Amino acid sequence: MTQDVIADVILENEQLQNFEFAEISDDLSEQTKLELNRQKQVTVKANSGSSVSFMIIPKKIGEVAIKVTATCKIAGDAVVQNLLVKPEGETQYSNEAIFVDLRNIENFQTTVNLEIPKNIVEGSDRVEISAVGDILGSSISNLDNLIRMPCGCGEQNMLYFVPNIVVLQYLKNTNKLTSEIESRTLQYMDIGYQRELTYRHSDNSFSAFGEEDPSGSTWLTAFVAKSFRQAMQYVAIEERIIQESLNWLSMKQSPNGSFPEVGRVVHLDMQGGAGNGLALTAYTLIAFLENQQETELYSNTVNKAVDYIVKNLDGIEDIYALALSNYALNLAQHAMKDTVFNMYESKAQTL
Repeated sequence: MTQDVIADVILENEQLQNFEFAEISDDLSEQTKLELNRQKQVTVKANSGSSVSFMIIPKKIGEVAIKVTATCKIAGDAVVQNLLVKPEGETQYSNEAIFVDLRNIENFQTTVNLEIPKNIVEGSDRVEISAVGDILGSSISNLDNLIRMPCGCGEQNMLYFVPNIVVLQYLKNTNKLTSEIESRTLQYMDIGYQRELTYRHSDNSFSAFGEEDPSGSTWLTAFVAKSFRQAMQYVAIEERIIQESLNWLSMKQSPNGSFPEVGRVVHLDMQGGAGNGLALTAYTLIAFLENQQETELYSNTVNKAVDYIVKNLDGIEDIYALALSNYALNLAQHAMKDTVFNMYESKAQTL
């Protein structure tokens, strides 16, 4: 417009349950009024615009319709916009995963108990349910995020190296592998392999910082031997690297059959519960058993480790150690494998 105008701006509150008008005050207490509308007058300069504000306090969570009208002597207009009102405080999430097996039954029914905090913001609670026809659940749609170029120290490098193997195996077995993903994972696996060799000690063990560390790590060396064997079907990995790693582990085995941690692990969270004791021995034993080509060569090492696990199962409370022991004894086809599985299953049912 080519001239200044005075406009009346009205914020309507036809549904009084949506919000209340607030008053500007130095008083710390909230002062609100129930009004159907509130009006302000504003001068709009020629060929320009002007703003006006209204203070409101929403009374419900979610989308609240805000209707504003503006009129002057020569024109008028109205606009409706939704205001998204979010609950105060910090959002808390709780997830309950349920495995549904319909191979032998036609219907499935279960009860899920939800614990809602007493101090929850009224109206902020929400329940969502979803079903995914894949054992990997919703993570299947984000597999690309697991494909990353290995980097960092010897431990971090393996942290990025292994998911490439797992993703490639899964997509290949489910006929979902694309040429682009295959090319990228193979490239990253080769880079990860070459990089990990830089953290190899002269005695054929591995550690987070290689020769800068005083000793190789039992856990990381076992992790490398396991992972390199899995990757051999996809990228070129020297057999001797794996064999020499297993040989180093064999020499570090204690007389009682256990595998102690002789080095230092920086990222302890990578170990899960396999940092020491029965869990570390079972984890290291698995590295030998998954390298079937070398199992016969290290049969004495394997037998001693199996005996150690069997002798130390009584009274075990560590679920992770029990799971590793169960897997190791199954690989070894030991007579106790079914007994240990039943122990593991009973623990899982009581959690």
